[in-house]
Amino acid sequence: MKFIKIIILLAAITPFMFTLSGCSGDAFLDAMKEEEDFIAPFDVVIQDSDSWRTTYFSLSDTGRTEIVLNGDDASFVDIPAAVSFTERNVANGGSLGDDTDDIVDDNVTGLTWTKCTIIGRNLVDRKDDCSGTNTKLSWSHANETCSNLVYGGYDDWRVPMVSELFSILDFNRWPLVHIATSLFSDNENSQNDGYWTSTSKLFVEFNANYESFDVNDYAWIVFFGGGGVWGVNIVDIKEKLAHNEDTGVTTIEMQYTRCVRGVR
Repeated sequence: MKFIKIIILLAAITPFMFTLSGCSGDAFLDAMKEEEDFIAPFDVVIQDSDSWRTTYFSLSDTGRTEIVLNGDDASFVDIPAAVSFTERNVANGGSLGDDTDDIVDDNVTGLTWTKCTIIGRNLVDRKDDCSGTNTKLSWSHANETCSNLVYGGYDDWRVPMVSELFSILDFNRWPLVHIATSLFSDNENSQNDGYWTSTSKLFVEFNANYESFDVNDYAWIVFFGGGGVWGVNIVDIKEKLAHNEDTGVTTIEMQYTRCVRGVR
């Protein structure tokens, strides 16, 4: 029913938006069309038997070992594939502990990750032990940073989609740290600290207080730790930029970033 209401709402306001824009190439309308990646990462392909489903890249086992119910993931060992990572240290001509670019290949998904968390706008940690100070970025600056990154001999880095960031979660470490700490040693895992994904969505909502339509722009983040607290979401959605009409204050959501390259 809620979905139907959204469709009706969009049908009602679309002519209004065209009137404001004067043409179908309006930036606002273009932005709405470009946000298709909000749904795409969750697409599945149903095979002959509906018990078999595949995503758009290969998946490894979640790592869970504690069986809660017979037939759950922990009941199967290394199915559909065993977790397999390889760390690579690519010489970059540097010195004083930063003479290599450290990257991690996921041998199952085909994705390649920066070993270290981004330490600033257009700055990647080049220290072998990832001992630099990690820095939260806005969603826009996170995407800019990964896009501009030349690292490990590659220049096609990007912010991962939510499903890609999910693929390096280690569910056997719940509820503390949900990532292979031996590979991603600088991972931020405090209760409210997450990592940006490129998966985003514009929401058009009616503001009853001002009798107008609000356009809210959100993106998904993934938490790799719960601060030892059960019930903390593994994935959450944050508004990139929020404006409070009552106070006049605009805030920008800041989260951590790890770049990826590979399968698209």
